[in-house]
Amino acid sequence: MEDNKKQNIGDEPVRLEFKDVVAMTIAAIEVLFPIALMFAAIMAVVFFVVLKFWIK
Repeated sequence: MEDNKKQNIGDEPVRLEFKDVVAMTIAAIEVLFPIALMFAAIMAVVFFVVLKFWIK
């Protein structure tokens, strides 16, 4: 029997530092910001069409 067990890579708890949180926040913004811009642009076109042509 071996007293020293081999630890798996995922056994130790993950410690998030401030830089890690900032990096994940920037990554989330990079993913979500273009989606929000496309949504805003589509809504602007829809509002324009409704207000200009549909409601007279």
